[in-house]
Amino acid sequence: MLPGEQPYLVGNLIALPMLALAWLAAGPQRRAMVASGAFCAPLGALSIVMGDYWSPQRVGGLALGLEDFLFSFQAGASAWFWGSLVVRRSLVVTIALRAMIGRLLGVAIASAAILSILWAAGMSGPAAVFVLSLVIVGAVLAWRPRLWGVAAATALLFSGTYVLLLWGLFALLPELSSQWPSGAVWATPVFGLPVGEYIWALVGAPAHVLCFCYIAQADLHDPARERQRSV
Repeated sequence: MLPGEQPYLVGNLIALPMLALAWLAAGPQRRAMVASGAFCAPLGALSIVMGDYWSPQRVGGLALGLEDFLFSFQAGASAWFWGSLVVRRSLVVTIALRAMIGRLLGVAIASAAILSILWAAGMSGPAAVFVLSLVIVGAVLAWRPRLWGVAAATALLFSGTYVLLLWGLFALLPELSSQWPSGAVWATPVFGLPVGEYIWALVGAPAHVLCFCYIAQADLHDPARERQRSV
């Protein structure tokens, strides 16, 4: 297999060592980083409804492939790394699988209902996911406002590194740019990248991180505030 024949898969494989380095640097957030990636991985299935924006060449010519889930895992893990980087020692995450799966199912049902309504209204796949991401960000920040810094860090740091990664991959794998259909509104190139990629990194990635914060009941640990409460 030549790199140019499967740029989507090769791009994912190139990004893996960088994710491994991020995991080594994550310190106390390593377990949460992997869990965030694992909970994000199934979202790769959304590629099925993104054909008007994203139609990559997959191994075997499938409509959905391993590459989609690998990308989603890496995106979820990387987004958590950048979102938690500044507060990694004060961000407390509860990894309790049974409770997390229960909350995940609730989020999945609500998200599916919202997406179904938006698609029934004629909204495209990327636009519907964008609206859903805004709803998730608003809902989680209403639940736990002090996580706004985590959302902001994800939007700034993840989007910055993601854009740099894509620029590098486009230079190494020129065929990668053809994975976005020409003429699609969300695929309109801006500084060499589809505009939808900027929007996803700025909104979609923070939405995932905040959603995982809810699933794992994450909160910021403030020793000074807790000492005041105990007095």
